[in-house]
Amino acid sequence: MACTTFPSENTDPAKNNKVSYQKDLNECKEDHPESSAGLHYKRWIDCMNLKGWK
Repeated sequence: MACTTFPSENTDPAKNNKVSYQKDLNECKEDHPESSAGLHYKRWIDCMNLKGWK
């Protein structure tokens, strides 16, 4: 598996702020709880990408 950076910039300028970022990240964390194998990080990244974060 290749190293991936965590998304930090939204393609929508209106959502490209800390409040929107934290809201979207919290939603992703609720949808994909932490796992002992660490697979949740990949799921969080995929979830954030779907929300427009790159």
